[in-house]
Amino acid sequence: MTKSGGIDIHRTEHWEEFYRFMAEEMLKMEKAFRTVKEAWEE
Repeated sequence: MTKSGGIDIHRTEHWEEFYRFMAEEMLKMEKAFRTVKEAWEE
């Protein structure tokens, strides 16, 4: 973690936490993207 409490993807020691976050949140982000995409295309 950085001093501000965030993940710095440029630091290899943060990669495991970053990938864990992405695995847990990807479906939510994909659903949100599809919703925005549908609205954008209307």
